[in-house]
Parts: sequence; structure tokens; C-alpha cells
Amino acid sequence: FIPSYIINNPEIGNNSNTESIYNKLKENNYKIIKQAFIMSDNQLKQVNFDAEESGTTCVLVIQIGKHLICANVGDSRALVAYDERNDPNLRYLRAFPLSIDYKPEIPEEKARIIMSGGVVEQLTNDYGIGVGPYRVFAPGKDYPGLAMSRSIGDLRSKKLGVIPEPGIIDYSINKNTRFFILCS
Repeated sequence: FIPSYIINNPEIGNNSNTESIYNKLKENNYKIIKQAFIMSDNQLKQVNFDAEESGTTCVLVIQIGKHLICANVGDSRALVAYDERNDPNLRYLRAFPLSIDYKPEIPEEKARIIMSGGVVEQLTNDYGIGVGPYRVFAPGKDYPGLAMSRSIGDLRSKKLGVIPEPGIIDYSINKNTRFFILCS
């Protein structure tokens, strides 16, 4: 759904000029890509699929010419490998993140969740000590317990501030860029 929505978006049109497509995506702050994620989430409300307490992370990289546009929700990752020394044997590779792990303890994410009525906390062991990742809960409840602050699906958590809008990172490929990796 997401690639199809972006490719067939009327704002992109039948444009085959890659620089023009890139400029169209960038000029409106990647609204078309963000809408694709949000509409994908909305589609789950309309189909015969129980997404109340199930959902997914998503990481997407679009390469347009010398640009990589990464959009992600949740904690699936993308990164670029680059080599500042331009070593043909790739002995000096370094990683540059193209995505952010959207966890509920990130201050901006936590503030949105709390403003929406959600609670961000860890599970506790028998001694009352927090263990494991921070999770999103309904106040006074043991659900949904989602360990991320952005997702597609997980519809019950949407009432608690979890959103399907992706973060976007735009990376310019240069002579030191070797490859990129998508991890889910």
C-alpha cells in the first residue's frame, strides 16, 4: 500500500524526472510519504483484520538519484555504510543511522503519550524494580504494553498517543557512501 500510494499520488503525477519528484517530496516536508503511513494505518480500521492489539514497525528507504529518504515508525532500522578513507578493501566502514528507534521514553514521544492520557513505564519485578523496555499503557491497566511510540496498527494504543506518522531522514549519497541496510 505505501509504495503504491506514493507512486500513484496525484502530486507526483506521471513525472519521470527524478529531481522533480525529489523536490516535490521535499518541498512539502515529505507530506506524501507521511500520508502513506497514516493512510495505511487507517486502512486497518476498514478491513477484516484485528489490529486492535497487533501492529507493525515499518522502515522504508526511497532512493531518488543521489538522495536516500528514510521513513520509519517503531524500531525497524536503516543505516548507511560509508568510508571516509575511500579504502577499496572497506576496512574503515562507519555506520550512519537513517532512522530513529521510536521508543516511548524519548522525551518528545513521552510528552505526547502523556498528553493523550497514556502512561510510560517499565514492567516491574517481584521487588517493584523496573525491568525491560519502557512501554505504553492505559492508566492503571496492564495493556497495551507497546514498547514503541509509533506504529502501524496497534489501534488501541492510538488512543494513548501512539501515532503512525513516520520520522523522516534525508541523506545525500556521496563518493564515500558504500551501501545501505534495512533491518526489521
